[in-house]
Amino acid sequence: MKYLKIALSGAVAFVALSAQAESSFRFEPYVGAQYQHVSLKYKTVNGIDFGDFYADGLNDGAIYLGARIHDNFGVELGYGRTGEEKKDTMIRGLGLYRSTMKLQSFTVDVLGYLPLDAAKKFDLIGSIGFARTQAKITVRTTPKSGNYDYDAHNETRTDLRLGLGAQYEAFENFRVRGMMHWENTRFNNGIDKAYVLSLGFNYSF
Repeated sequence: MKYLKIALSGAVAFVALSAQAESSFRFEPYVGAQYQHVSLKYKTVNGIDFGDFYADGLNDGAIYLGARIHDNFGVELGYGRTGEEKKDTMIRGLGLYRSTMKLQSFTVDVLGYLPLDAAKKFDLIGSIGFARTQAKITVRTTPKSGNYDYDAHNETRTDLRLGLGAQYEAFENFRVRGMMHWENTRFNNGIDKAYVLSLGFNYSF
């Protein structure tokens, strides 16, 4: 909760700072694509770290559609999907514990822009929004007898997310962008939060 308050205060301060800058309304739609790396943080309960049993990093491809409606504000919708990541753990008396995981998410964000140069080619970006994420997880336990138990479950959550980043207009209407998002994701397999690092581009028209 402490880190959530700090992050939320930072996002609010960024948006307030953006609003103070001289600007004008406009409508500039754009589309984009990006690579994402999803880093998962797990709970530790009674000395058991859930991160020992599940993947802690997944690679993701994402697309997004947005519109800058003001020099300092915009809205954005996105979709991302990871590949499947596996993790094997040997447990005494149980044998091999093998888990697989993949995620897909839909996102909606309000973005605040802070132009840093007179030509307005370089922006700092702050965002606040929500991610609706589906986790598909399977678990196989393989005892020494050679038999195995199989379990699979899907879980979907809608969580708050906050982001910070920057973008640069490398060519006319073409921008490169890097962002870091924190997501308040808590799935039943012990996931406590997620950090999403993204790098990509967008084109406005």
